[in-house]
Amino acid sequence: MNMSTFNNNDINIFDLSDELLLYIFNKLHTIELLYSLVNVNQRFDRLVLDPLYTHYLDLTVRPLRYYTSPVKTQIFDRIRTQVLPRIHQKSNKITVDPLSMECILGTIYYSELNSLSLVNFQSETLLQHLTGDTILIRLLTGQITHLVIDINDKISEISGGNKLNMFALILSISKCLIDLTFTERIQISFSNLPSASCVSSTLTKLKINVSTFDDCLYLLDGRLQHLSILIIDIA
Repeated sequence: MNMSTFNNNDINIFDLSDELLLYIFNKLHTIELLYSLVNVNQRFDRLVLDPLYTHYLDLTVRPLRYYTSPVKTQIFDRIRTQVLPRIHQKSNKITVDPLSMECILGTIYYSELNSLSLVNFQSETLLQHLTGDTILIRLLTGQITHLVIDINDKISEISGGNKLNMFALILSISKCLIDLTFTERIQISFSNLPSASCVSSTLTKLKINVSTFDDCLYLLDGRLQHLSILIIDIA
């Protein structure tokens, strides 16, 4: 085949229909979309910044795991300064991990945010964000109705007391919370907690791992007065 003929038959990405572009975009991680395609041209901006994509932002660093730290910082700085100011009022669900949390949640106010997932956290790190005047506390106090907590400690490093204190602390801080998923590698036991702990007047759905059936009964004794859905793994 003549090379000039081949080149003339090449397809430019800008010649693709919106439907095909959206199909391609759906295969990319949110970070890849926002960093690579926003501000390329007006058409890409219209597609990428459509509420279809911006209502839920998965801003974990999974697609950047092979990048060096300076490159990761550069990518998140660009997203924070050039992209998030354009979409922060359109986002109502965000997923972050320890490496992206401060950058993504620390400087931008998400007025419509009600669902938050914190994944791959170690318990000690997350506890630091749950004490003092932090952005996480402000979000939990006034906005978040759906919360996912994913603790990823190594078994040998887990402090059961810290995890239990964290669960009780989250319930006490979260004034609007109706749906909580609290997952970790070790099961929580409520046997040593005073009767006034782990109380919520708003929570209607809970997913959690516990140690014994007695812990299940603890959660059903009226402290979670509006709980109607309980998904529980009993060790």
